[in-house]
Amino acid sequence: MEHLPPVGWADVATRRDLAVLKRDLDAMEKSVLGTFRSELAQAVSSQTRTLVLVNVGSMIGVAALVLAAVKL
Repeated sequence: MEHLPPVGWADVATRRDLAVLKRDLDAMEKSVLGTFRSELAQAVSSQTRTLVLVNVGSMIGVAALVLAAVKL
């Protein structure tokens, strides 16, 4: 303890200070997680839509090639 810089009792955190800090950190965590989940859901939705459209386009292309080959 003698190696610590000299401070008064006003500089020491109390249990109430820690409780307030925990409440603030919990609120910030909920906010950050909510934002992350929202952005993740939007990204997954966009990616799924793109993959479905590309897959449908590929199937139409393959069907067109098969029809063209059958007509030959």
